[in-house]
Amino acid sequence: GVSHALATCSSDRSVRLWNYRTGVFLAELRGHEAPVFCVALVPRALPAGGAPGNTTGSVAGAGNEKGRRSWKYQPSEFVVTGGEDGARIWSLPALACVQLLSIHGGPVHSLRVFRSREPASTFLATAGRDGKLFIHPVIDGRATLPRPLEGHNSWVLGLCASKCGTLVASCGF
Repeated sequence: GVSHALATCSSDRSVRLWNYRTGVFLAELRGHEAPVFCVALVPRALPAGGAPGNTTGSVAGAGNEKGRRSWKYQPSEFVVTGGEDGARIWSLPALACVQLLSIHGGPVHSLRVFRSREPASTFLATAGRDGKLFIHPVIDGRATLPRPLEGHNSWVLGLCASKCGTLVASCGF
């Protein structure tokens, strides 16, 4: 995985990875054929005692004697991008696109990666010019069986998700 990563995207169709601690440019991902509007790193989290990670954190509500569950966060292994030509999932170790998501049939203006606690799962939310949001479960770095959320009458331009993954908010025209 990539430690201390910051991902940026551009109208030049590129996605660039940086080490945010040192400012060093790490890599460039190319494959989009049109401007890229949004990008998100997909973090890996394992229960404490699992594979080693470089940063620790905790989640209130369950686990050890203090009512908290500890986690070790590992470097990201995937990045998700959205642009004029749809969304893509990239493998960071391979620096290659592993999945093209064309569910919107056009531009993806916003995306978010979030986790739910019960059950512990990772999701990708995408929002597009088609006025729809899709929630994709992410398994082993691949988006599966998206669930549509409808209600907007025009472009959806922004998304956010609650920390516990139970609420997704969207905005648009």
